[in-house]
Amino acid sequence: MDVVASQWVPLHACADEPEAAVIRSLLEAHGIACVVRGGHHRAMLGALGSYIEVTVLVTAEDRARARALLDAEDMEAPPSSESPGALADGVCAVHGASATTTCTRCGVFLCEQCTRAAAGRCEDCQDRASETGEQRRARRRKLAAWFIILCMVMPTLVSLCVLTLRKLFQ
Repeated sequence: MDVVASQWVPLHACADEPEAAVIRSLLEAHGIACVVRGGHHRAMLGALGSYIEVTVLVTAEDRARARALLDAEDMEAPPSSESPGALADGVCAVHGASATTTCTRCGVFLCEQCTRAAAGRCEDCQDRASETGEQRRARRRKLAAWFIILCMVMPTLVSLCVLTLRKLFQ
């Protein structure tokens, strides 16, 4: 099933990854496509990632069926949004208005004004799409330079840490 990113809508905000996994399994067992947003970021940050919300997203067509399935399983419903067509809990970062869709490239929330102005893309994605070849090459060169510096400095830092730990535990 080929689904465009702007068709995903929030279904349920989860307390943690295991809850999201249970909901995802339930939905997929009933043939409903879903995506868990925030789970990988939260896991990657470990104890520091607890502020990242884990949200289960479903397609707009399947939302009613998925909500009925979660209600039957006694999952709590998210708060409803005030304006029709708005995404639950979605707020445009630029204008602060209720979001009506998401960026087709990165998935950030967009309001109606952003959607009309940028053809379904956020400002960052639109800037990247309009980059010239020279700007892309300059950005790649800068990233390569930072990578080389990191590779040169990292062994020294690791050896200092090892020496310090040896002295502490001897």
